[in-house]
Amino acid sequence: MFLDDDLNFKKNALKNMFYFVQKKKNITGFGFNLIIKDINNFTEFLKKNKFMKLLRIYDYRDGVVTQSGWQTKAINLKKNKFVEWIPTQAVIYKRDKIKKLKFDKAYGIYSYLEDLDFSYSLMKKSNLIICSNAKYSSNNIVKRNPYYFGVKEIINRYYFVDKFKLSKKFFFVGFIALVIKHLFILLSLKPSYMLRIIGNFYGIIRVILTASK
Repeated sequence: MFLDDDLNFKKNALKNMFYFVQKKKNITGFGFNLIIKDINNFTEFLKKNKFMKLLRIYDYRDGVVTQSGWQTKAINLKKNKFVEWIPTQAVIYKRDKIKKLKFDKAYGIYSYLEDLDFSYSLMKKSNLIICSNAKYSSNNIVKRNPYYFGVKEIINRYYFVDKFKLSKKFFFVGFIALVIKHLFILLSLKPSYMLRIIGNFYGIIRVILTASK
């Protein structure tokens, strides 16, 4: 079981998950259902419109991995949902199924997207599911250096795309969409996003140099 240290489990969440796991014998990974009340509707519109799906950048479906390498969240679920990945924020895995699977050290010390890589690898061989009645909330406040994170979110994403043979063409389209999204956030008076955008551009330069070798 992987858990972050800032979770607030809702009433009967662990009990509901316990009985759920007992019933599902053919499933490897069980995610808890993250409940988020304050969702940025503009950001969600940018990510989940049909144009984004057409470009393979994002998807309106919950818990899927797109050809661009970007994944969608599965949150606020009303019913149980099979997914293609589960964050390590709150997840249970059957021990015998993950015995030989290791976290990929190539994602670095900060290891952004390491949980995506880990769970997506499992999904290729078995089923992952979110239990809707096992609910939790989280502040999810992570203090990051915006420039360094801006670099890592591009380099690690490209590594994921390359490793799983997703579309590099759609990855670059996704990069453009990500920078546009960050520009909109910057214009909403969040100056730290300027450093993140600079980091994004440095990251894409490193990706292009790596890809050209």
